[in-house]
Amino acid sequence: MPKGISRHDEIFKFIVTFHLNNFRMPTRKEIIYECKILRGPLQRVLNRLEQKGKLRRIPKEIIEFRIMK
Repeated sequence: MPKGISRHDEIFKFIVTFHLNNFRMPTRKEIIYECKILRGPLQRVLNRLEQKGKLRRIPKEIIEFRIMK
């Protein structure tokens, strides 16, 4: 982790750049591997980003696909 960047900002920046490059949101495993963070701290960071309004949870009942026609 570069000096002076908070963990929240680092993970949020990774999520945004991954989404722009791959046209999909990263999985938790991809975030864990690339940012070198464990599951518990990652969950706390994601919860904090949600509280700040930077992320929004999608209900599990919603299908993650779009219809392409």
